[in-house]
Parts: sequence; structure tokens; C-alpha cells
Amino acid sequence: MQNPSALLLMAPVALWAQAPKAELPRIAVMPFDGGQGAEQAEAGIALQAMVITDLGSVPGLRLLERARLKDLMTEQELAQSGAVDPATAARMGKLLGATHLLVGRCTVIGARMRLDSRLLRSESGEVLVTATIEGDKDAFFELEKDLVNRLIAAMGVKLLPKERAEVAKVHTADYEAFRTFGRGLRLYDAKQVEPALAALRQATARDKDFRLAALTLDEYQRILVQLRTQADDLLTAQGNLERAKKSEAAAKEASLVERLQKLAESKDREDRLTALHSLAVLFGNVGSRKNKLGNLRRIEDRFAFQRQADAAAARYVAAALEAFPVAPLTVDESNFGLTLSENLDDFDKEWAWAKKRLLGIGDIDENRRNKVLDSTRYVNTTAAMLHLDHRQTVAFQQQLFDRCLGLKPSDYHVNEGRESLASLWRGLLELDRSTALYTELSRGSDNPWRLKGLASEIERNRDLAQFLDHSPVPELAREYLLLSTDDALLRAKSIFGTEPEASQKVFQELTRKRAWPREEALWVGDQPCWSLNAEFFLSTGKRTDRLRTEEVRIWHKPGREADPEPLLILGATPRGAFTASFTLNFAPPADFQPREAQLLAGAPRPEVTFLLALRDIDCGLVEDPSTNKSTLVRPLKGLALILGEKNLRLATILETGRDQWGRKKSFELQNLATQNAQLGGSHLPIVIKVSGSQLTVEVGGKHHTFALPADATGFTGLRVAGPGYVALSKLKIQAPKR
Repeated sequence: MQNPSALLLMAPVALWAQAPKAELPRIAVMPFDGGQGAEQAEAGIALQAMVITDLGSVPGLRLLERARLKDLMTEQELAQSGAVDPATAARMGKLLGATHLLVGRCTVIGARMRLDSRLLRSESGEVLVTATIEGDKDAFFELEKDLVNRLIAAMGVKLLPKERAEVAKVHTADYEAFRTFGRGLRLYDAKQVEPALAALRQATARDKDFRLAALTLDEYQRILVQLRTQADDLLTAQGNLERAKKSEAAAKEASLVERLQKLAESKDREDRLTALHSLAVLFGNVGSRKNKLGNLRRIEDRFAFQRQADAAAARYVAAALEAFPVAPLTVDESNFGLTLSENLDDFDKEWAWAKKRLLGIGDIDENRRNKVLDSTRYVNTTAAMLHLDHRQTVAFQQQLFDRCLGLKPSDYHVNEGRESLASLWRGLLELDRSTALYTELSRGSDNPWRLKGLASEIERNRDLAQFLDHSPVPELAREYLLLSTDDALLRAKSIFGTEPEASQKVFQELTRKRAWPREEALWVGDQPCWSLNAEFFLSTGKRTDRLRTEEVRIWHKPGREADPEPLLILGATPRGAFTASFTLNFAPPADFQPREAQLLAGAPRPEVTFLLALRDIDCGLVEDPSTNKSTLVRPLKGLALILGEKNLRLATILETGRDQWGRKKSFELQNLATQNAQLGGSHLPIVIKVSGSQLTVEVGGKHHTFALPADATGFTGLRVAGPGYVALSKLKIQAPKR
């Protein structure tokens, strides 16, 4: 499996179309040795990342990515310090695949900072340039730029004016943001992921223009998702392939999948890339043709299929970025080539064609380059498979665009990309970033109609900014606009521009916007979650992102008991041992205002069930040819922890019927054990721990223990039955520490 940390997009790319015959310099920027003390260490690692980024924008230089450098140093058991002796440079350069090493030291004493650096030729250990730069600590950004410019001059690179401007851009002028950024990198290197993300969020909050910190935060969050997604081979773990092989209709498709799974572990890069892409397309049913693995899909768990596709997509993107620019960077049916046939006798011939189609083997460089460029234009399908929220999706597209600039795309591609990104950043209300892109587009155009259109877009951003600045309830107005997919400014003005405070009208509009569509994934706390039922009775609390919330709100009005019960899947992977914590709130808050809120007044408390060991989440109905009726052959099944007001019950749960739209309508529960417990009140913190054959529930300061069946591995979820209101917040699900 590819190391997902290779995804970090802070480094340069090899130039495809203009690569000279001589080998391009490949530079490894070693960590700046800070000596003792957290401040110097954090400043040193932040400087390393900035120098890599700046040198990475220089044509003719190739940089070893910081994350990849860290991995190689660990693999080769090299010292993590930047103190490299010239005598060891040749060995280190060979192990790292670098022609040059930049080593240095960062010293912070009081209000002063000093950088001592040397650029060495790896092969000989020769010192090509030395630099000692000293100045005010608060002017660290000037010291870093001075060092970068000296290195560029020493390498004999002549920059064009536009390239000089790119190198000259200051990452941040805020020393505390700079140091906190370094702390985040240091913590992530030490595998302290959550504290690292917190530090990076702090850095971006302190300086909202600190783009390198924001990109790193987005990338680390994406890596975390991929690590979770890759934790289990979902289809194989549930034994589906072996079962499918016994089906006459599905056996050939199961054998094809098995062949692809083996190729996905190949040491051959072309085989691995093509297999991962094929699995993502097949399992995810990506594209307009929705008959992929049709026989398997009819009898197997389609929810697990999609999670299998997600895992393959995450691995493919990681591998494609590491191999850049060999393969397309996103998952797309147009690059699938052809549906690999179920006849394995023809597999070798079809496989050669599939690799040629995906990787452009034998094609001219321009066509291969254009294939990579085209793969960055539409990222939503791949972003959904990577479980990215809305902001991460836009940042992902921005990162792919930035990386591909090194391929020297046409002006059309560059302008199209910038215009698309300007619109996307506006959708996130990152208005300064959007305006900067529109302004850059206007500088490159002499078409009066084009300039008029761009001026109109800039004016629209200004109107949005002014509206948010002057709205009596700016946070609520901002959320409304974030959740709107169309030009909602006029509607927003009519709702938020005239209300002196947060009124019932405002909350009614937000409640409508916060609805959670069926089968759409949202981030709830630290987990991606899916709704399987009850799109009419499922919404969220406040959202800071279109696809992220801290609270799920579930309600069911009296008289609608015949409707399907709300059912959520919490998390993207099946689990055996885990700890889940969350809080239940049974009192509707003031900002929850559905159209028929009055019907909830006096409604009883609904029955809340935490689900575990769930399997066969979404298997298809099988038609019985003798009766022409569809039969539920493999219903959803698992374990249910029912959180009653006066007791806890552990039961088995089995799906027993669906409605005409395929929603799960009825379940059968068989009680395994009951324990008395006081779960009254409107606010209920709960901790559930599964370890081995034991389930422990902590509620109200007391612990309750249940014995579990032998095999309790599967997905986790939440079910709500009966009328009333309940909200789930502070959701966190963690694997046991190893």
C-alpha cells in the first residue's frame, strides 16, 4: 500500500514538455537544526517547508517533498537532524535520490534569528554555497526569502519576472502563525495527528492569508480520512468474494475483482495504478454507465461496495500524485477505457489495453499531458470518494491546479481553471481569494467584453462582502449563503437584511437549508456519516461547511409512525474494537424551526438505538421467478443497544421489510440482555466501549457491561423510533490505541 503521506502538495513537479536531456537538479532540503528548545525546532521545521515550497516554484529544479523526505529518512534510518557532514553527503544523497542537499541551522535568541546554510553536491560532498543571514526574529520572512534567492543564484537559474514574483510572495508575516505552523508539522511528524491539526487550525485562524498552512491543514485532514478509509479491505473482510463465487451469475465478476485486487498490490507501478483506478470505477459505479459489476451488485452489499470504491480511490490518488505526471489525478470513467470482460482468458490482452488507455503508454507527450490536465477539471466525484468536505474539495482542486502549472498548460486551460476556482472560492465565501483570481484573469485579457464580465464578478464579491459586514446576524447569514448552491444574495437580503435579530423567520429558513438529503454523506464531528432513511425528518445544527456539522437533529412528528425510521451509518469502516462517545439532547433548541414544529410540542421522547456489528447494509432484492415477487434474501442485521429512559437493552436487529421506494421500513429485535439504568433528563452524555467479547456503556457516571456474541465486527450506526425530537452531538469514534 502506498504511504498516504506522499500526498503532501508542498513541492515542485518535474517539467514534462521542457525537460532537458541532462538530469535536472534534485534537491533535498534537510530539516533546519534548531538545537534545544521548542521555539527553535518549530521555527526550523517551518523554514524547511517554506524553502521547499519556494524552490519548488522555480523551473528547472526538482525538490524532494518534505513528507517524502521524512519517510525516506525514517526508512533508511538516517538522522532527522539537518547537521549533515560533507563526508556523509554522498551516502545520504544516494539513499534519498538527491543530487544536492541543503543543510542548515536556525538559531533564535531573544528577538534575533540567524540562519546558517550550506548547499552541498551529493556526489562529491562539495560545498557549493554557504550563507549566514541574521536579522530580527519578527522579520523571519525576509531572512527566508534572502536565503532562497541566494540558493537560486547559486544554482545558476535565471527567473522570468512572473517567476520572481511567485518566489517573492510572503507566506506569512506573523511570527506566531509561523511558529504554530512549525509546531503542527512537528506534531504530525511525531504521529500526533489531532494536536497537529489543532495547531494548523490555530495558525490559519491567526493569519487567514497563510495559504501554505491552510493547504497543509487540508492535506493532513485528507490523509487522516484516507488512513481511516484504508484501514480495512471491506469486501474481502466480509467474505463477499468467496460467497459470490458460489453464485453462478456472479462468479465470473467475483474472479475479475479478485484478479484486480491482487494487481493492486503489485510492485509494478503501472499495474498498481491501473488496478486501483479500475476497482474505484467498478465498485463506485462511476460514470454514466451504471451496470458495472451488475451481477455482484444485485446480490452483494452496495454500501460496502461504495466504501470499497472509496478505499481504492484514496490509494489511487495517493499513487498518482506520487507518480505525477504519469497518470490522471482523479477517478473518471473516461480513463477506464473499457469494461474488463469477465472472461479471464482474454484478461492479459484487455489489461494491456486498459493500462495503455489510463496511462497513455506509447502516446505522444502532449496527449499524455493533456490527459493529466483534463483530470483536474472536475473533482467532485473523486472528492466524494475521498470523503472531503466542501472546503477540502475546493482546496483539492486548487492544489491539483497549482501542481499542473508546472506542465505548462495552454492559456485556455489556465484561464478556465482560475475562473472555476474563483467561483468555487466565492461559494466558500473566501471572497478575497476569489477576487484575487478574477483580478489576475483581467490582467491577462484585452477583450472589453471579457473585462466587463470579470469586473461584474468582482463587483458581486464586493456586494457579498458588504452584505455580510452589515447584516444584523452575520454568522447566520454566512451559514445561509454557504448552504445555498445558487445565487442567493437577493433572497438572503430579504431574510437577513431586514431582521433586527435572529427571528423565527430566520431560523425557519436555516432549518430548511440544514436538511440532510438521503444517502448524502456529511461529516458529523470526526466521522463521515450516511443517511439511509428519513430524508424528511433529518437535519443538522449549525454548519460551517456545506458538508460538515457538529450536531445531527432527528425528529418525527406524531401520526407519521408508518414512515421509515431514521437510520444513520456512523463512520466509513467496519469495526471490531472501538470507543464511541456522543451526547443526546431531547429538547429542541430555539434555532430548530421546521414548518410543523408545533406538532412536536408535548411529543414523547423517541427511542434511540446505537447500532454495531452491522452487515449487509444495502443488499438488493432478489426476484423469485416462481412468484415474480422480490425477496429480501440478505437483510441488514447487527446488534442494537437500546437507550431507554429506565434501562439499557442489548438485542439483535434484523431488517424485515422495505417500502415501494426501497427504504428500510421494518425491523425485528430479539432481546439478549437488559440492565436497569437511569437515562432520564434532556441532556445525556454517553460513552460506549467494545473490546473483545465485552461491551461497556458509561452513562450518568455509572458503567454497565454486556457480553457480546463471538463475531461483533461491522459498521456502527444510529436508529431513532417513534415521534419526538433528539439531537446527537460531540460524536467521536476511536480505534483502540496500539
